[in-house]
Amino acid sequence: MMLEMDSHDEQNSLQGEACDEMARSLMVRMGCSPEAAQLCGRAVAAQANGDVCLGPLTQDEINALKGMPGIECVAMEETEIEKPFVLSGKMLYTRRNWQYEQNVGRRVKEMADAEAGNPMEVPYDGPFAGMEARQREGVEKMCNHRFALLTGGPGTGKTFTIARAVKLIREQGGDVRLWLAAPTGKAAARVKEAMVKEAEQLGLGDIPNATTIHALLEPNSDLVTFRRNRRNPLPLDWLIVDEASMIDLPLMSKLLDALPEGCRLTLVGDANQLASVEPGRVFGDLCRMSGLPKCVLNVSRRFPQGGEIDNLATTVNEGYGQKALEMLKNPENRLLHYEAIHEKNAFQPELWGGFLEVVKRHLEDFARQDTVRGALEKLNDCRVLCAMRHGPYGVDRLNQFIKSKLGDKTPVPMMIVKNNRALGVNNGDVGVVMPRDDSFNLLNEDKTIRRIPLALLPDREVAFASTIHKAQGSEYEDVVIVLPPTPFLPDTQNLNPLLTREILYTAITRTKNKVFLFGGDSSVIACCEHAIQRRTGLVVPGTSAD
Repeated sequence: MMLEMDSHDEQNSLQGEACDEMARSLMVRMGCSPEAAQLCGRAVAAQANGDVCLGPLTQDEINALKGMPGIECVAMEETEIEKPFVLSGKMLYTRRNWQYEQNVGRRVKEMADAEAGNPMEVPYDGPFAGMEARQREGVEKMCNHRFALLTGGPGTGKTFTIARAVKLIREQGGDVRLWLAAPTGKAAARVKEAMVKEAEQLGLGDIPNATTIHALLEPNSDLVTFRRNRRNPLPLDWLIVDEASMIDLPLMSKLLDALPEGCRLTLVGDANQLASVEPGRVFGDLCRMSGLPKCVLNVSRRFPQGGEIDNLATTVNEGYGQKALEMLKNPENRLLHYEAIHEKNAFQPELWGGFLEVVKRHLEDFARQDTVRGALEKLNDCRVLCAMRHGPYGVDRLNQFIKSKLGDKTPVPMMIVKNNRALGVNNGDVGVVMPRDDSFNLLNEDKTIRRIPLALLPDREVAFASTIHKAQGSEYEDVVIVLPPTPFLPDTQNLNPLLTREILYTAITRTKNKVFLFGGDSSVIACCEHAIQRRTGLVVPGTSAD
């Protein structure tokens, strides 16, 4: 049984093929040679895989593009480009992506070079006492630079550090118009909740607002452009964006355009997590550049430094597949548990070496709850995390299996899969549906319970299991990770592009306690040895790659 392709990848593949054909046809009509038209088609199709551009090109390919109608050859930044494609060095861009990338590099450079006012010193007493050296460095970078990057893994104290930067700014810099934002509604709600807890301890008073980036920028009816832009900037002095690794290139460019002169921007996230779904890996690219104000937090409180989870996550990040597999198989493990899945048992999860027993045991407390509040409090005890959505090892199949084994007398976790502003729910929100009830129940920010009739929420799915992409930014007491036994696409020897270092790292670091991994040795190794590859050309003048 081979691995099935995820629906998102299938959709992107079809979209890429359609765009490829359209671009080729257009360029042929404009008078391009067949070879040049084919390269332009590939440049458009590459966006479906998250690439910003096509390349690096061979010299023969570059020669085939030069002088062709519809292709602008540039040696440096040029803002006035009217042709649909841009050849820059060994990279071929669509005009729009070229302009987005140039804009991001230029705007980040301007902000990083700008003065941020009088220097602020981080005290050693009060709420700043006991801070680790890198957390103090993070506060200093955020308060003394108009542009700053704060990156670190789960539990390293990113929100802790942000809150103290806000405290220092308010004490030494006066009142500032501060806003929190995130790429998704779920991420915005999480950062707001975390900031509320920190604010109560620090006596910060008013809690900064938190919204999605799209809501902040106020989308127009076309859902592509925004009311907030260079001509109508945001009324802010400081914007802090969490889960910045999820931000794609076009959105980052539009966000930077909407910041007023003098506004601070702090991008926060984990550079080792999954990149954005749409083209680009802006946060990852920026974090790899030296010369930008950046702080890397590296001491986790979610799991002990040097412990089993921390060591495994580090090994995966470093790309050592065989070593990671040996760590998973160590018989002395207390927090890591690994079982191999055999292809012959693909459609029988009950034969996956204790999979059903593990799931039942860790969902036991949740399953026996007979009140909505009780079920909501146990909602994050355990989550099954899958690399795939479809197929025998995917979310759809495993949700069906787990629900059938737990019976119809238990609460059912339910996930919203599409934003609904009218009802105030966001893609990724998870609540519960109680037995013989027709309401979706979820917790509000103030811990009260909100009930929404299921009839009003057609865009939902069972969530005993979820994709690793959907789990990004969440945390659970224990996680059960499911990988396919082999890393290949159906009927090929091509590696599945979803099985990457970032997806395995993200899954492992969702836990606060134990990791149970069911999969194949070759899939674990393939994940570790294959990082997400995005073709980009983002450069901030005056910086260099680390």
